[in-house]
Amino acid sequence: MDSVKKITIINQVAGPMCIDIANAFVKSNYEVRLYTGDVQPTYSDLDTNINVSLLTRYRRTKTFQRLFTWILFFLEAFLRLLFSERSRRLLIVSNPPFNFLLGYCMKKFKKQSFELLIYDVYPDIVVKRAFFSNTSKVVRAWHHLNKKVFSQASRIITIGDGMRTVLDKYIDSTRVEVVPCWVNSKEIRPIIPKKENWFAQEFDQADKFTVLYSGNMGESHDFEPLLEAAMQLRMDDKIHFMIVGDGVKKSTIEDFISMQSLTNITLLPSQDPEVLPYSMACGDIGFVTTARYLGNFMIPSKIFYYLAAGNYVLSISENGSEIDRLLQDSRIGYNIDHRETRDLARLIRTAMHKCDREQKLTSAALASKYTPDLAFEFV
Repeated sequence: MDSVKKITIINQVAGPMCIDIANAFVKSNYEVRLYTGDVQPTYSDLDTNINVSLLTRYRRTKTFQRLFTWILFFLEAFLRLLFSERSRRLLIVSNPPFNFLLGYCMKKFKKQSFELLIYDVYPDIVVKRAFFSNTSKVVRAWHHLNKKVFSQASRIITIGDGMRTVLDKYIDSTRVEVVPCWVNSKEIRPIIPKKENWFAQEFDQADKFTVLYSGNMGESHDFEPLLEAAMQLRMDDKIHFMIVGDGVKKSTIEDFISMQSLTNITLLPSQDPEVLPYSMACGDIGFVTTARYLGNFMIPSKIFYYLAAGNYVLSISENGSEIDRLLQDSRIGYNIDHRETRDLARLIRTAMHKCDREQKLTSAALASKYTPDLAFEFV
């Protein structure tokens, strides 16, 4: 019998968490195979011993492109798994959202056990976004498949207690493990004073109070309150908004800035990995937003990057959501319910008096508790 420990990891976008997980398996003497569409390193690179198979890359610019690249990736991964040597372990990440079906298929065709890592809970997200109703045939079929597939998984992991509660409708939540997101706070850290940050200097932020949004501009993010706050604060030359990233909502943001002739917003594309420590540390406020009703269905990992860089976090999410609880317990930020977003501009002004050196170091200290060593929880 082959005594070599082997694992196959499937994730269309292999970001920093996925890279840390794959590397943790290598360090634990596993032979690792990764099926992905894109490897996106930040503070660490993928171990060169990992066998990477590049499949269809995720395209997020338009809804049709997203769906099309999800389907192509799923089909390619299915065929690779079907005709490749069976691994001892199979770890499937919920990206694309119907990736979990790969586990069901491999269990059926090759008697392959599988583990699930759930970042986002589908179809609950599309129901909350009102794309489908709970009574639609598509959603009912998806609910049924979730229950069937989850019951057959040898292990289910998610990234927050709120998400574990949501999963209780599909499987006994006591079977679901929680491993929170993490960040390498040795690489992402405060740069004090800001004038010593070349990124802040380049974009004229060294003497500004910077409200930063960094990350995906997707359908599940609500940018309207941030843009309205920028409108209300347009005459305050001490406050500046910086929006960094790409996604389907970027064109809407561009149009709003142009239409309102706003000069207090800097819109930038996604930055290279080596720039990230400086762009994150450029912020004084790190802004997080989820679409209405999605607070317990997703946890943006950018929160931990903001904290590591010393940002005070302002979020828009339901009261009582996973994000709300984190900020209330730690007191390094404030969550605004969707019904209270008209107060965002006022809260930004209030936060200016809290964002001093002590606050930045407090945020960074909290982030240091969420280290890449958590990746070994998956091994």
